[in-house]
Amino acid sequence: MAAFPLEFFIVGFIAFFATGLDDTLAYAPFLKSRIAKLSVSSGIILATAINIGLAFYFAKYMILLPYPNLIGGSGLIILGILLYYKKIGGHREPHAKHHHRRHKAVINRIHRQPTPPNSETLQELFFAGFATFFMTRLDETIIYAALFMNPITRNAITLGIIVATALDIIIAAYLASTFAKFKSPHKIGAILLWGLGFAIMGGLV
Repeated sequence: MAAFPLEFFIVGFIAFFATGLDDTLAYAPFLKSRIAKLSVSSGIILATAINIGLAFYFAKYMILLPYPNLIGGSGLIILGILLYYKKIGGHREPHAKHHHRRHKAVINRIHRQPTPPNSETLQELFFAGFATFFMTRLDETIIYAALFMNPITRNAITLGIIVATALDIIIAAYLASTFAKFKSPHKIGAILLWGLGFAIMGGLV
């Protein structure tokens, strides 16, 4: 029986958080009650599944390109540069301000709803979690696609992403205020992306 490729599980885990800590704070305000946590988390899990599915689809075609590792790794390095200068991710200013206004409006409507919340409110929470997570993490689809080009390692990487998603929900629900104190998570994410990019270019992933 082959040993579980722990290093590639860790790669998936890192890939998820490379651009995601500040995105986590975007949906944290929705997670105020147990039922809200369940509804929003369901939307987040669905968004993650769609992102992974899209990445698998794109990876099938990326592998057909000439020098796929060079192209995939270069793509991650470029994303790292964009992330470093706040051109992608939930932290870019126009994006952040737009989502802040929309989140505040949704949260205010939810707070006016009866307790326990009715089915309409639960649907709104579900779609709020789904839309917020999916739209702020579309760039991860490119990252995952580059990592999924190797069929031998993609399952372990996928498992790492799934576990990281679960941890991300816990962070948003219980530790958002702690992680909000980090001054430059985008710079840490950029460094992680550069590392992943060079690893793909070198055929290590």
